[in-house]
Amino acid sequence: MSNKANVSNTPRIRPESEGCYGGPACGMSTIHPYGFAMAVPEVIPIAYEPRHRTEAIGHYAEGQFLGSITYAFPEGYRPDDGWEEHKRLYAVLHTFDAEGRYRDSDIWCAGTWAEQQRAPEGQDSVLARAQAHLAKLLRSLPRRRYTDIAVRPFRLTVDGVLFGMLTGEDEGEPWAELYPDRLGFGPPWDGLYET
Repeated sequence: MSNKANVSNTPRIRPESEGCYGGPACGMSTIHPYGFAMAVPEVIPIAYEPRHRTEAIGHYAEGQFLGSITYAFPEGYRPDDGWEEHKRLYAVLHTFDAEGRYRDSDIWCAGTWAEQQRAPEGQDSVLARAQAHLAKLLRSLPRRRYTDIAVRPFRLTVDGVLFGMLTGEDEGEPWAELYPDRLGFGPPWDGLYET
């Protein structure tokens, strides 16, 4: 189910010592120094960041994996009264081959925002159930190691919720975004995300 990807001018790049690790916030644009726009790469890098939203990614015996815990609404849902029952928490594990081609997904709904608010603490909370389920999925991956990955765009819908790595252009700016996590990737395509 993989989508084919759509095929930097830096006025001043602030160095890491100034708290900049790449991306538009660091003065980077999507225009190459020679004047042409840079397209979304065929394989989108994602940097492994322990204790952050990309802490459950890496390689295993059969390729690469991307795990996350994320809240999501079904596509097209417009929040109104009772939205708490529609916002669901998912434990997600996507797998890819060594070249970043999508293989499969294990997507499990742990419960709703309303349930989490009724029992926010303890092993029976929605969040604790999602964390335990993702940990079990990760343990099932043989020879797992946490590190940077690079994946091709893909998309699927489960429970009316869009999951995947989508790409496109907005006002001439190329982008890639992990759904429903809402992690955005862009030039200089170094794997770091913005929210």
